[in-house]
Amino acid sequence: MNQFFKVLRIAGQVTMLSLLFFLAYVLIDLKLPGQRTFTDQDQVGWALFGTLFYVLAFGLLINSIFQLYRNHWRNYRIIVAVVTTVIIFLVISPREKYVNLLLGKPDLTYTRVDKNENYLTASVSIKLFENGKFLSETYDAHLNNENIGNYIFENGTLKLDFENEQSEYMGTEYKIINDTLQCMDCSEKVKLIKN
Repeated sequence: MNQFFKVLRIAGQVTMLSLLFFLAYVLIDLKLPGQRTFTDQDQVGWALFGTLFYVLAFGLLINSIFQLYRNHWRNYRIIVAVVTTVIIFLVISPREKYVNLLLGKPDLTYTRVDKNENYLTASVSIKLFENGKFLSETYDAHLNNENIGNYIFENGTLKLDFENEQSEYMGTEYKIINDTLQCMDCSEKVKLIKN
């Protein structure tokens, strides 16, 4: 009977750790640049993932510390406590840290200033980084869409090359007029001003 409970404990620990790693992967991936495309309804799912992650992570951490004091699988409990703490830290780290780590510090930021009646609720922002990368975010009444890619300045024009699917509110060419960008190939008039 003791052997059965030992196997049951091992299976439980493997299941808990696997679920913890899966939830952490999903939550960390959402913080990476270019991965934040979701609808308002998707945010309910992210909240459930986050809640489940924190309950599982803190439960596993408390259980590991309690069992460590009882000298039950001492080395394993130390490893689980350290790994769980690191994973919690990675999940709660601010998103800006991931953006700065992967893209660097933003050099220029532009946001939408004009709103027409068709796209009244849409907001658009573009961050240009010193390494030639950009991060754009568009949000309207139903969808948050984030894109990354490369940019170049050429003959008074900003050209964007998207790595993932381009938002309907974004274009690939913007004419630079003083501190504003005027979209040259957007279906609607889009004007962005430098922050």
